[in-house]
Amino acid sequence: MTENAGTGKGRTRGAGAAEGAAREATAGAQEAANAATGAAQKMSENFAAAATNATQQMSEGVEATIARIRELNERAIEAARSAGLSSLDAYEKALRSFVSVEERLANASQLDWVKAIVGAQAEFVQNISGTYLNAARDVLNSTVPSSGSSGSTGSTGSSGASGSTGSSTSAR
Repeated sequence: MTENAGTGKGRTRGAGAAEGAAREATAGAQEAANAATGAAQKMSENFAAAATNATQQMSEGVEATIARIRELNERAIEAARSAGLSSLDAYEKALRSFVSVEERLANASQLDWVKAIVGAQAEFVQNISGTYLNAARDVLNSTVPSSGSSGSTGSTGSSGASGSTGSSTSAR
């Protein structure tokens, strides 16, 4: 019996040591799990901050690109407007020269009916071209070329231009 009693104590001591080791292992595992959770949470926060920073930088880059595109578009529109106005000036000069030749031809003719026809044709060309030129200039000089304002510019420009054509063309 003594042998058995001694063996029983050995088992109790062994079981107690195993339980203690298990408790220590569990506590160690719990600490490791807590540390891993904290590290994962910190990494998640760092990642979120980095993602927010990257999104903000990308947004700023996109906004800067859009601003450059707008500036380039404005320059292109202004260059096209300037080229259009120059073309209209050259066209007007050529038409004035043509009308001048027609008027000289009419004045040089001995026949009254030729004078009347050529003079009427010169006046017609002068009035029509003046209306066209004034309407085209109104469209090119409009400040904001949107669908609403260009439609109203075209309607007022063509009716208003025919009344001012004679004065602006003959003044030049």
